[in-house]
Amino acid sequence: MNIEQAVTEFGNAEEVPGLPMAWRWSPMSRFVFSLAMDIDGQWAYQMNSLDVHDES
Repeated sequence: MNIEQAVTEFGNAEEVPGLPMAWRWSPMSRFVFSLAMDIDGQWAYQMNSLDVHDES
């Protein structure tokens, strides 16, 4: 499975500046989802935020 292709097909996904192979998207105003691949591209780590999302 190509995770980069799957994430970009969400339509509103954008790359996270300064972090390669990482994206964020928001399905609605209260939620922000972030996903980053490890350096080998073998694992994906996802963080979901509700109402508050700290960019740093």
